[in-house]
Order: sequence, then structure tokens, then C-alpha cells
Amino acid sequence: MRYDPDELWVIEPEDYAAEAYAETALVVLLAAEVLSPVNGRDAGLCLMVRCNDTFAWGTADVERVPPIGFGDDLDEPFWDLWRRWKEDPTWGPVQWVALRRQQCPMRQVVEKMRLVGAWPAELEALLEGGEDGE
Repeated sequence: MRYDPDELWVIEPEDYAAEAYAETALVVLLAAEVLSPVNGRDAGLCLMVRCNDTFAWGTADVERVPPIGFGDDLDEPFWDLWRRWKEDPTWGPVQWVALRRQQCPMRQVVEKMRLVGAWPAELEALLEGGEDGE
């Protein structure tokens, strides 16, 4: 991990297994409001990615982030979210949720993402199932 005044904390892939770096990434995603803590009834505190009005109009929607084990293989979804957010703070979390759910966002969202170049090839397969919210 290194500090870059233009990028704040830069966490490299080789740092992912270190607990301190995972904690830093977690704090950064919370501060950037990518993650929202939600008090789940049975699960205690959960971290969620908000995706309101992305898959359907007029919905308050969230996707749960799996628990972070700080170094085990179960952390990959967290680091995938981190990488996507670092690459594109606006659309990276939407890509992450769409791929986790294997669900295509609404047509209007897809059009916006394509317009700004934020629709990666890996999401094209979701279009075969049809776009939601039309």
C-alpha cells in the first residue's frame, strides 16, 4: 500500500491478503458511501451496496456484500467491488451488483453506461436474458 495525494490510498493486488489493507479499503468504501451499514434483524450489521432505481424504477434496493474474512478466498467479491469502484466510482458498483445478481439493469441505465463507456463486455451476456424494467 502506498499513499498518493491524487488517489489517496493505493492498495495493490498483492496487498489484498493483509488485514490492515482490507480495513483501509473498507473504510475508504464506507467514506465514499459505496457501502452502507445496515442493521439486519438476524445477521447483525451488514454492509450493502445501494442500487436504488437501477434494476427497477421507484425501488429502494441494496445488494449485500459478503462478510470479509481478511485474507481468505471468500474476500474476492469485496476486492472485485474495490477494483471496479477504483476504475469507475460511478458505475463500478453497478457493474458489481449486476454481475453478482446475474441481472441486467434497466434499459435506461444500460444506455447511460454505454454512453460513458462503462458497459464492459462481461455484462453483454446479461442482455441475452433481456433487460429489466422496460
